[in-house]
Amino acid sequence: MEQRGLAQTHGIAFLMFHELERAGCALLSSDPGYVRYAVREADFRVQMAGLREAGFKGATVSEALRESELDDRKLAVITFDDGCETDLTVAAPVLREAAFGATFFVTVDWINRAGHLTAPQLRELAAAGFEIGCHSLSHPHLPALSEQALAREIGEAKSRLEDLLGARVNHFACPGGGWDRRVARTAYGFGYESVSTSVPRTNRASDDRFRLGRIPVLRGTPCSALPAWCRGRGLFRLRAGNQVRAMARACVGASRYDQLRRSLLR
Repeated sequence: MEQRGLAQTHGIAFLMFHELERAGCALLSSDPGYVRYAVREADFRVQMAGLREAGFKGATVSEALRESELDDRKLAVITFDDGCETDLTVAAPVLREAAFGATFFVTVDWINRAGHLTAPQLRELAAAGFEIGCHSLSHPHLPALSEQALAREIGEAKSRLEDLLGARVNHFACPGGGWDRRVARTAYGFGYESVSTSVPRTNRASDDRFRLGRIPVLRGTPCSALPAWCRGRGLFRLRAGNQVRAMARACVGASRYDQLRRSLLR
């Protein structure tokens, strides 16, 4: 099958954000592991401005995958996980101002929870031209699930999200980066067009679309880092750290690893 899109020689960076912190507003969690992924609103504004000034255009996952001639265009795929309310109230206005697209991966069972998008807000985000993807039903570690549970988290979540939006949902992102071949096969079987992980690397046309890399943008990430990552620079250290964490998780188990990591961050 011919691969289209992702044609830049250094690949396209998929940047991964979570909740954005508004000044004077509490985050959904004070857990250090959660806060680590919460970028401040002011920093996000500077980061998006920096990408634009560097000549990059913020894009959705679909835009990156379907483009066939990218040599004269610089794309940076902007993604958000979980479906926090700040996707609409903070991220969307900043992205519109920059004329950037983005894909928002939503955890379906968290819709209408406090601090998360309500169903009308999610439809408003989609109506504004942003892409909605699926981030599972309840945000579990997918590789640990049975086949039946995996089908619910990936397939039922897709169906419910499509019913809510009245539109197809084509892309899936693994909660916590938990990917294996069963996850990819299940997503393919339910009609998704891609699966995104949390492996910090750029994506090229030859890469498996059911194992796309994404680069997490953390609290305090300098503005200058994002254009560098989008040029394929500075990713070796991120990949090395990711590999160490993956080995540790495999050795002690996902639940125990998360407990240890939280205690170390305190």
